[in-house]
Amino acid sequence: MLKYGLVINAVIFSFTSFAVAQDAPASNCEQAQQMADRERPGSFQAPENALKLAECLGHEDPEIRDEFAYATFVETLRQGDTSPRTIRLLKEKLIGNIRTASTDTEGFLAPFSVLVLAEIARVDRLDPFMTQSERSALVKAGSDYLEGIEDYRGFDPKDGWRHGVAHAADLMLQLSLNPSLEEQHAQLMLEAISSQVVAGNAHSYIHGESKRLARPILYLAMTELVSADAWRNWFAALEADQDDPRWQDPYTSVEGLARIHNTENFAAAIFVRASASGEASLAPISEAAAGVIRSVP
Repeated sequence: MLKYGLVINAVIFSFTSFAVAQDAPASNCEQAQQMADRERPGSFQAPENALKLAECLGHEDPEIRDEFAYATFVETLRQGDTSPRTIRLLKEKLIGNIRTASTDTEGFLAPFSVLVLAEIARVDRLDPFMTQSERSALVKAGSDYLEGIEDYRGFDPKDGWRHGVAHAADLMLQLSLNPSLEEQHAQLMLEAISSQVVAGNAHSYIHGESKRLARPILYLAMTELVSADAWRNWFAALEADQDDPRWQDPYTSVEGLARIHNTENFAAAIFVRASASGEASLAPISEAAAGVIRSVP
């Protein structure tokens, strides 16, 4: 009897486990997808729903992560009807995501969180809702994230985009366009951008990262936040220094070749756009970028 009792108990346990699994509540991301399937206009303007949608930004499926979650955030935030309370709650969640980027081995959540932060910065630029303290915190968080990036994966045919450097540069772009930006903000952003002109790990940018990094530089140069001397010093630091071991015999190592490739592409992106713009305020950085290009062996 004991034997049969054990068998019956095992069957009951298995059935119960199956039933529990079947009745398991949907994840936040799944709930967000269900809301979208019901075609409820404005669903994601509610704080709790926006936070559920944010859970999809780290999804392994690019259709859910990019084409659904990110695209929905762009549409929702650009409608202009989302309350400052909702945007603030979302902003804090996304900042938390990028601060823990180093623990995310899949590498999707932080790049797409910072991309939505760029949309939030756009909202604040067009219809200011942040205090200057909040704006400073966003500049600091975005700059810290950009400077700390070590995952340089861009596009993968199966996984889709990660693209952390480019997405962080998009946040820098939106911030650079904000008339409330201060000198201290510009300095933080310049330090972060310069830190990724040459990628780590002997990585050569092949997915347009250099152009994306160059864009906020162009707009910062059209403000009065950075002095002429500061610009000269900033570009001079990017030039190839023959006394620097990293620039010695660069054609004999993968690291050296990546340094040449990334430096030239970044400087060229600035030089071409600044020269073609016809903006007098961009002439100094155009000349400085040309100096960087000439310095590369």
